[in-house]
Amino acid sequence: MTAQIIPRSIAEIEVSRSFLTDILDETEKMGFALSIACFEGLELEAEEAMAEAALVASVRGLVVDFALLHESFHILCGHLSELRESVKIYRESRLGMTRNASGQTPYPTEALLRGYYRELEVDNCALQCMCQLPPRDSAWELLDSIDFGEAVESHTFAGLAGIARVVAFRLVTAATWMAVRLMEVNRDGKIRAQSEDHPLPAARLLACLHTVMEEYAELREQTDQHGQRLHQLTEREATALEQYLEHVLKPALNVFPRVDELTFANKEHLNMLDIAQELRCSWFGGSYSSEAGRQFGQLQSLRNEMEATLKPHRYF
Repeated sequence: MTAQIIPRSIAEIEVSRSFLTDILDETEKMGFALSIACFEGLELEAEEAMAEAALVASVRGLVVDFALLHESFHILCGHLSELRESVKIYRESRLGMTRNASGQTPYPTEALLRGYYRELEVDNCALQCMCQLPPRDSAWELLDSIDFGEAVESHTFAGLAGIARVVAFRLVTAATWMAVRLMEVNRDGKIRAQSEDHPLPAARLLACLHTVMEEYAELREQTDQHGQRLHQLTEREATALEQYLEHVLKPALNVFPRVDELTFANKEHLNMLDIAQELRCSWFGGSYSSEAGRQFGQLQSLRNEMEATLKPHRYF
């Protein structure tokens, strides 16, 4: 278990101690890979040991933020209110996303997809906050330890420019990968055992990085009732998306293992290069080549329906 909401008179978010321990251990273990993913190819002046320590602390903090924001947005997006009558403890295993203990699927396929959509929505909102709101001090300590050759004036990742912006979004990308990996690995064993009824970890990572790209390119996607994009990308937007793939995501392609390598052994495995190709497809068109990509596309088409369903329950 990673985190869950306990809907008392005032809802409480409970985070597993073992999950926090895993964050500490894994970020420390992945320090070198995180350094490559965040600093590769950039001529930056910083004390290497200090920069890696600050980087590990920053990613660690962002992963915790992701988990807490994820659960908080289950409340703010109206998910808890919508399901409150039938759910005692709000966690994914109660949302019709998995089979029950007897091995029977308690809800029809449509409910499984709706449950998964809720998870993607709160991931999306968490990442938007991480990009658009001031991050915790550890992130700024990292940026302050690097000489970018120009002043870092913005208080948010989304407001940064130049190399500082590239480093900040590499940081968010690395934290996103780490968060999805750890949250998937920490799922209850019974959930993992019934993987045919559970969303693919690679589809979740694809959806998360789609949001990070959206923030990097400073665009707001608009879709029709079928989830298809309503407007053509401008030249500026297309260039920014390409820059994300080339300058932000590319360094991570070879150093990060698959997010699903420890789970769902009977499913296809996508490496980071596969994820990058599916991301390109999601923005520039074409057919998805993986089950994860097709699942992501299918869930995109639920957006308008879910917006209408959840609107009366939302806090915004």
